[in-house]
Amino acid sequence: MGTEKTNNIQLRPAIDLLGGKCVRLVEGKFDQVTEYGSDALEIAKRFEDWGLEYLHMVDLDAARTGILSQYRWVERIVSRTSMQVDVGGGIQSEDAIRIAFESGAAQVNIGTAAIKNPNLVYKWLKTFGPERIMISMDMKMDQIQIRGWVDEAEIEWKDFLRNYVGMGAKYFVCTDTTKDGMLEGPSFEMYDKIKNVESDIFIVASGGVASMDNIYQLQDAGIQGVIIGKALYEGFITEDDIKAFTIFQK
Repeated sequence: MGTEKTNNIQLRPAIDLLGGKCVRLVEGKFDQVTEYGSDALEIAKRFEDWGLEYLHMVDLDAARTGILSQYRWVERIVSRTSMQVDVGGGIQSEDAIRIAFESGAAQVNIGTAAIKNPNLVYKWLKTFGPERIMISMDMKMDQIQIRGWVDEAEIEWKDFLRNYVGMGAKYFVCTDTTKDGMLEGPSFEMYDKIKNVESDIFIVASGGVASMDNIYQLQDAGIQGVIIGKALYEGFITEDDIKAFTIFQK
């Protein structure tokens, strides 16, 4: 992995786990849940069959409790597929990071802890390497949200971004939380703002993807990765779309 420029964009299908079930939320709201199955491995294998190489997994239970609980699914998926898995949701301690990596995760997403304990996250960047630590920047109206998008951070997003780039962070998962699960298209304006502040980072876009056109638009805008959730589960992006895209990319 690296932050080298590329014309190809990494497609990262999302598996969000809540109570052991694969679900999607709307704008991160736990009272707006749609269930899509109870076998995350089966879903991951389907994505692998489509030619996808990456997988984004979120432990929604841990996002609320801070206790990692779905790592067994990571073990199963990593051991029975060839997908590179990044894991997020409630990762606020070094023990949680080690559990994720020991389970086979390639990367972890750090959200709330990046706001609350920057010195600790700096240590993690040094210990595990910037290729394995992804900083989550979840925003609503230019305000960073934390703790499962329940609270707002006091730090201004530009300062937050610059601080972590200064610490050596390379990977940033950037979400417009108002777009999440809405199928209204990504927040292109937000990504332009981020790139204008720090151009030499690996941005994984998240929230709002509704079509392959959106993915091509993100790629043309120089975004290196994209998380796709509801659009896959609801059929707005199909197996044929993904296979055509991955074949073309190769």
